[in-house]
Amino acid sequence: MRLWKLLIKRRAWVPRRILVATCHVLLFYAATSGGCAHACPAGCSCGVAADVGYSVFCERAGLTAMPPAFPCLARSLHLTRNRLRLLPERAFGSLALLQQLFLNHNNVTFLTPGAFRGLPSVSMLSLAHNRHFTALHTRSFEGLPSLRLLDLSACNLFSLPDRILLELHALRELRAWGNRMRRVPGAVQGLSRLSHLYLGQNNIEAVAYNSLHGLVGLVLLDLQGNNIWVVHNSSFHDCSHLEDLYLNDNELSSLPPLAFIGLLRLRLLNLGGNRLRAVTGSWFWSLSALRELYLDRNELSTLDAGAFRQLGVLSSLHLNHNNLTWLSEEALAGLTSLQRIYLFRNPWHCTCALRWLRGWSPALGVRVRDVTCASPESAAGLELSAVPFRYTDARECRPGSQRAAAAAAAAAAPARPSEGRLSAMLSRMLLETFKNASAAAGAANASDGTDGGGVWGNWTDGANAAAAAAASRASLLALAVVVTAAAAAAASPP
Repeated sequence: MRLWKLLIKRRAWVPRRILVATCHVLLFYAATSGGCAHACPAGCSCGVAADVGYSVFCERAGLTAMPPAFPCLARSLHLTRNRLRLLPERAFGSLALLQQLFLNHNNVTFLTPGAFRGLPSVSMLSLAHNRHFTALHTRSFEGLPSLRLLDLSACNLFSLPDRILLELHALRELRAWGNRMRRVPGAVQGLSRLSHLYLGQNNIEAVAYNSLHGLVGLVLLDLQGNNIWVVHNSSFHDCSHLEDLYLNDNELSSLPPLAFIGLLRLRLLNLGGNRLRAVTGSWFWSLSALRELYLDRNELSTLDAGAFRQLGVLSSLHLNHNNLTWLSEEALAGLTSLQRIYLFRNPWHCTCALRWLRGWSPALGVRVRDVTCASPESAAGLELSAVPFRYTDARECRPGSQRAAAAAAAAAAPARPSEGRLSAMLSRMLLETFKNASAAAGAANASDGTDGGGVWGNWTDGANAAAAAAASRASLLALAVVVTAAAAAAASPP
């Protein structure tokens, strides 16, 4: 270093090429002396990956301890599916260029404070599926100023120390699903730059009013698959930029009126798979940007009038797999932008009170489908669109069955002659025609016989008889054509 300072002070006296060579030597010394190497570690493979750059792959290498050094040029390091148990201080030496570090599916039990020192450029760290963690130290992640994504999923963690994430100023995404946490960890409070938080598949029981304090930059919050039975008023008030909220598959049986207040940018809300029995309009009154709403797989039997009135841009509504037997038209009022509504797997009672639904179309081209009737008996199993609603003499609407509708249609159809009646009628026509032809022939013979006799008279009688027979055959042939056409018309369907 003294030589370097001397060169800096007296740089005018040193040729440029010597300065450049000296810089190269010093950079090489800094790189090698900090705990990195140029060779690929034994049991690993190294190469350039198209999306990242120079990468080191030590997956399934049977490692129980860290290799002594990793290549200085490494940008991605994969240590997945080994048997690593302990990460000592400065476990990776000095890898100034490293951006991605994968340690998932190991047997790590403890992270020594300072284990990740010397990794100033790491932006993604995965420790997922290390199921033998006993605890995390407050200083477990110090030395990671560039970390943007931290994955602690399925690590059997009961909690996170309150200040463990405090120095991770660049953190944008935290994945901690599949652990054993019973509350939203206090460690996330105040992380104003955090945009994605995954806490699904834990044992969280409540979302308290201050659980998400300071998460003003949060865009996605995943709380699905927990044991949440209560959400307090104003729990999400600080999450003013939240767009996607997953509360599905929990134990919610009701919600307070101001549960979602402040979520003016929310686009997706998933409340499916809970125990909700009714929907009230106060839940959604501030969700003016909501586009997708999932209320499927609940126990809903009632939707309040105007429950969705404030959801003017909602395009998709899921109400399938509930206990709905009917819907009032007022319950769906205000859904002027709806494109898809899912109503299947409900025990619909298809009386005339539900008739309006099959003709309901909130937007151009939208039709209600998959509404299968469970009752009354006459309509059970039918699609709502196929139920023949009818009016009694007292102008009362009654749902009928398809069989009854078919019988009524048959009764209303104009009477048509049966095959037997048609045959009898045609037989009479044939007999009448034959009689007329015979009479005409007899009259002709009588007239010709008065003017002559003998041979000439006999010849005339034969000619008249032949003419009469020919006329009779022509009449019979014409009548046969008429009979054939009439029979075909009788056999054709109405």
